[in-house]
Amino acid sequence: MVPANPCPHSCRARVARLRRISPRRTLAMAVLAALAGGCVNASTLQTARVLPPGDMMVLAGGGITKPLGGGGDALTKVMGSLPYGEVAARYGFIDGLDVGARVTLLGTGSLDAKYQFLDRGPLALATGLQFGYLTISSGSSEDTSGTGTGTSSEPAAETKKESGIIDLVIPVYASYDLGTHLAVYASPRYLLRYISTPTTGSAAHLAGTSAGIRLGDGAGLFLETTFLQDFSNSVSFLQVNAAIYWSR
Repeated sequence: MVPANPCPHSCRARVARLRRISPRRTLAMAVLAALAGGCVNASTLQTARVLPPGDMMVLAGGGITKPLGGGGDALTKVMGSLPYGEVAARYGFIDGLDVGARVTLLGTGSLDAKYQFLDRGPLALATGLQFGYLTISSGSSEDTSGTGTGTSSEPAAETKKESGIIDLVIPVYASYDLGTHLAVYASPRYLLRYISTPTTGSAAHLAGTSAGIRLGDGAGLFLETTFLQDFSNSVSFLQVNAAIYWSR
């Protein structure tokens, strides 16, 4: 004779716990872990010179990030190798200070301010502060089936949970004008990253530098490469970027 309830309460509890983790949440957490292994977007795409007050520059471009060495897991390396696009704008706020905003087509956004403290002929030096943010929403299925001896159940309720990455970047900019339509630049930086999930949070320390050239004057092209080292999981990344820009 078959028992009325072949699955005991402990079995149903384990099934309920498994049902709470939806495939969407699993994928979102995997993507977050992969993106956290490197930098979602480490491009600079600017020289040390700030815009004059009231001037504006807009750029659009993209790039690809390539993991280097043997650090990091397979998912981090696959996700880190995906191409991306970006759009950005800068505005001359006051003498010696401009501000910018950037959106990367992976769902990330950033705001920054740059202060130029040296203008000596073709040489310019600046520093600044950048704040970046990425959020990923995921669903988890809350089991609403009865825990008694009955066999009836209701559809699982989907609840929304968020995970995210917050970046605080301290850069230094140096550039040298080789002519009206050509400049070279470099930007070393320190990056403090906080990674939050529905259950935990952790901090990571990264450092690296960008180097590139600017072609053109009122409009033109940026070509740039960036190296970034993540000291938390011993993985490094090389990023290559290109963008067109125009200013007024």
